[in-house]
Amino acid sequence: MELDLLFTFHFVIFLWIFFRADSFDIAEKIIYQIIFDMNFNFAFVFFENRIFWIILVITGFLISFLPEKFNKKMQISFVKSPYLIKAFIFLIIVQLVIQFQSKDVQPFIYFQF
Repeated sequence: MELDLLFTFHFVIFLWIFFRADSFDIAEKIIYQIIFDMNFNFAFVFFENRIFWIILVITGFLISFLPEKFNKKMQISFVKSPYLIKAFIFLIIVQLVIQFQSKDVQPFIYFQF
């Protein structure tokens, strides 16, 4: 099951190239660069400056592989938790949304078609 999820994720990410590129020629150049001309010089700078994002992505990835039994236990313990804890978690989520929101309005992706 996880293999299907992994394949679907990468297939969708690959197709996003065509949505974000201005033309098929640019999409073709992007795909060529990814396959044959990848430059990893920026990787160390990226990892140094975005360590929180990397930890967040890895955590989300690992959470997706938790067993269903564990998810049910977490759900039940959240439902049984006091309202103060639920309010605290809600405030943390709201704060994360505010922190990660983009300053620019992103155009609807299908407008370019």
